[in-house]
Amino acid sequence: MAEEIQFLDEELNEICVEIRKGVDELAGGRFKGDARAEKIAHINKRLTRAKQVLHSYKVELRELSPEDLPQFNQKSKEYNNLISKLSNDFSAAKQAGDREELVGGRSTTEIDPDKMTAKEIIDTAKKVQDDSKASTMRSLQKVEQAEAIGKDTAATLKQQTEQLKSIHAEVEEVESNIKRGAKLARRFVVVVFLYQSIQPCFSLVF
Repeated sequence: MAEEIQFLDEELNEICVEIRKGVDELAGGRFKGDARAEKIAHINKRLTRAKQVLHSYKVELRELSPEDLPQFNQKSKEYNNLISKLSNDFSAAKQAGDREELVGGRSTTEIDPDKMTAKEIIDTAKKVQDDSKASTMRSLQKVEQAEAIGKDTAATLKQQTEQLKSIHAEVEEVESNIKRGAKLARRFVVVVFLYQSIQPCFSLVF
């Protein structure tokens, strides 16, 4: 069991390193527009995976020997804290990026309505509205893509189910043929036995 939890430990470490790198890149403003949206989606997936692996890790703790338990139990707590921190840092980086995109890259300290002209206020409001529409459209596109993937998956599962049914029917037919063959073989053995038994009698008669 120690080997299995060691494997999970290595996977958790790799995922956390990857997430930390992604969050730092996101916080540094390296990605914009669609590239940023894809990066956010990827980090979300990796955080979900990290939580799943951590759950499996905790389950494996129950199978450890008393000698191994303290070491890995401590690591479990450390990973739990690390994943929580990564999740919080990710949320902060995402929110900061969202604010920056809404104001077109201008620092939030620059947005002071009292120091803006009427035109600047209107332009900023229009920018916020346009960005919101674009963000909504991207979200709708992702939903449509997910629905398409779901339909393709359902069709594939249906096809595989039909194939399994066909294979099952063929297996049943083969089994039936084997049973019939076994019966014929037993009858043949009986006929041979009877023939060998009565052959001496024919010799006496003739």
